[in-house]
Amino acid sequence: MILLLSNHRENHRYFETLVRHLDKNAKVIKDKSWSFIDISAFIFFKRLRYDDIYQYWLKERIAETQKAANSIQAFCFLLSLRLNYAKNIYRLKKHRPKTVVLWNGLKPQRAIMVAAAAELQINCVFMENGLLPNTTVFDQKGVNALNSMPRDAAFYQALPSRSYTPKKLVAREAKRNKISSEKSLPDKYIFIPFQVDSDSQIVMFSPWIRNMSELFQLGLELQQQVPEYKVV
Repeated sequence: MILLLSNHRENHRYFETLVRHLDKNAKVIKDKSWSFIDISAFIFFKRLRYDDIYQYWLKERIAETQKAANSIQAFCFLLSLRLNYAKNIYRLKKHRPKTVVLWNGLKPQRAIMVAAAAELQINCVFMENGLLPNTTVFDQKGVNALNSMPRDAAFYQALPSRSYTPKKLVAREAKRNKISSEKSLPDKYIFIPFQVDSDSQIVMFSPWIRNMSELFQLGLELQQQVPEYKVV
């Protein structure tokens, strides 16, 4: 059996659609849905199971609020983590899946499912939005910097020289209330795209530039080094 863990409404609809097209036995459950807990898993919760998840939560909180967590907030988070771990152990024992499918798998509430699956020796598979429109990444190791793509340049150099780019690229629809400078682009410019500070790629895998404020300052320094270009 394949168990898919959804974490929000759109993700749940996507997984439900995917399940309808699978030949294998599969079931979608909601991450935040009510469930019994495994008492033994709650009592004997090991610290090594959540150290990395806890550190991720601390960094994500600072990225979102610019404030460190106090002792009460940290206690509440660790308690919720313990409860979710015990809940996921119960779910996995109940459904007995061969594989668990998660979206991203790095955020705390999904990472604790990964820890629970590892405890019961259940395989996990991770999904994410693809790099191109209407595509999805499906990886058995992880997403972002944890993916299973080879790190050896020779692998890519040996690939046949053909293009995988779609014939037509479709721009994403802009979200509401976007603020625009309404300025036209200069003739010569260097484009630096930003990302949300709390994005998992920034929180976990960006030790050099910790947030977009630092990236902005780097852009200002770059502007001084190449005055003939404008930094956008």
